[in-house]
Amino acid sequence: MKNLLRVLEGRDARLVHLSVDLVFSGTGAGGHVEDDPTDPVTVYGKTMVDAEQIVLAGDPHAAILRISLPMGVSFNGHAGAIDWIQSRFKKSRPATLYIDEFRTPHYTDCHNELYDAVLASQLAGLFHAGGPRRLSLYQIAQIINRVGGYDPDLLIGCPRLDAGPIPPRAGDVSMDSTKLAAALGYDPIDPWPLEDRWIPTHQDWHHKRSADEPGSPGLLADVLYRNPRRSAI
Repeated sequence: MKNLLRVLEGRDARLVHLSVDLVFSGTGAGGHVEDDPTDPVTVYGKTMVDAEQIVLAGDPHAAILRISLPMGVSFNGHAGAIDWIQSRFKKSRPATLYIDEFRTPHYTDCHNELYDAVLASQLAGLFHAGGPRRLSLYQIAQIINRVGGYDPDLLIGCPRLDAGPIPPRAGDVSMDSTKLAAALGYDPIDPWPLEDRWIPTHQDWHHKRSADEPGSPGLLADVLYRNPRRSAI
């Protein structure tokens, strides 16, 4: 990061740096704002905090956007947040997701437009750029399971404590992104998923299937990988 700042020094270039919600431990109630102290529990989160501090100290005109889980089509079909969960269901293999880890996921469609807007602006400083909907990893998997039409018995939910010895993991790192919307003058990020009907209402929600909403990989691609509102436009 220091090398990048040196290269940019004296040039007519705008730096927009992407950080992540995992700069927080998630031990509190979530809804993190930009002024909350960072306390990462992973090496990844710690390196993100270091990078943020370097950018803020080295370029007062730079913008830092803390993102959450990007929901969209990945380049290789394996790297996206949806990809791993769906790959388990496709192969009829179980997937265990935690009920006490919360994120604020967002469509990549929204972020593509957001980056364009921020790069063209004079926005400077630190901003949260998560979606407006707080979901647990288990709820995210419920949505993928039901919308994709996969076997509901393949999904297992548990708290992190019941998973046995595991490396440190963040808890509720959901973010409040109202500061970004206020700075831009509009809300750039739609909820993921867009429609309220795909939001789990209880732990067995993904078992409830109706004849007119059977779910399929094609439907998943249309409403989870892509933002239906922007696809229509």
